[in-house]
Amino acid sequence: MKTAIFATILLVLLFGCISTETTHQQFADGSAMITIKNDMSLLTSSSYGETYSELFKESCDYYDSSVNCEEEDGVITVSKRISKEEAFYRFEVKDDLITRQYRLTVDELPDFSSSYDADGLLDSYDYDYGSPYEDDSYSSYLEDTYRISDAKSKALGKTIEQMGMEYTYTVEMPGTIISADGGEIEDNKATFDVAERMQEQEPMVVISEEYNFVMIAVIAVIAIMGMAAVAFVLSRRGEGQ
Repeated sequence: MKTAIFATILLVLLFGCISTETTHQQFADGSAMITIKNDMSLLTSSSYGETYSELFKESCDYYDSSVNCEEEDGVITVSKRISKEEAFYRFEVKDDLITRQYRLTVDELPDFSSSYDADGLLDSYDYDYGSPYEDDSYSSYLEDTYRISDAKSKALGKTIEQMGMEYTYTVEMPGTIISADGGEIEDNKATFDVAERMQEQEPMVVISEEYNFVMIAVIAVIAIMGMAAVAFVLSRRGEGQ
């Protein structure tokens, strides 16, 4: 998670990023589609807008083929399908008699650093004042990771808030969302303020549910078979009288 946070802060320092929106579309099989939108349009509307626009477009070249990256008018959008095995979140499924409940817990922010050449991006810029890192390595600076619920996250959350950044995390779940503590539910989506979650050291938890049609079908079949058996017994008794 530290990589994701500092990558966002780095965007602010380099480009003046003013907002980051992450959308987490969770699927019932445990996989998810993660989309991160970084809005830096403020710079593309400046007197050096064309220059910044080219730099933003170039940044997409440093992702590998597992990530889709697009830039338009200073807004960089990256997306990646996360398999169940790659999950940075915890996804639980509980089957009741006629309903199925899903519980998603996000205690780390999505990190695409393994698919991104951050050192290459920094090397592509000619810093007259030298590298911002002692060993010229962005990746080595971000070796350690920790969770939103860790004590160290509180300071990062405060930094995001003080820099005037808007950092939101929106979750879409299978079924209907019934609970999202600390988040705002609208149109069956739960949206969280990341800086607020970090300062409170509380992970993002979303619960949804839907009818368990498999169990309903099984119960229906059993009921039909039961009624058929009763009807058969009654008909046999009628014939014996």
